[in-house]
Amino acid sequence: MTTIHDAIKQLEQAQPKSEEEAKRFLSNLPAEVQEQLIAGIYIGRDHIHLNEFNEGAEISRKATDHIAKNEYARILHEKSSSLPLYLGSLKKCAAAADFDLASL
Repeated sequence: MTTIHDAIKQLEQAQPKSEEEAKRFLSNLPAEVQEQLIAGIYIGRDHIHLNEFNEGAEISRKATDHIAKNEYARILHEKSSSLPLYLGSLKKCAAAADFDLASL
């Protein structure tokens, strides 16, 4: 089964070039991993120039509960050029906090 770690690795290597390509990518992920990925993108963006998570920051899927699942592909495509930066930031802060992204 594909994990959040696998999905991040894939997106760091190749970002979706279209919304259709993003839909295909997401269709291969379990729903939970899709939610973790979208939350992770936004959490990473919010911590882009930091080395650790902000105190009191919501580090969970609740951070993006308001986003409809049918918007995920659009979000991936729109943010495609920034995905390596956002996901790198997420991983860096998670490592500093000893936070396993699988628990997002």
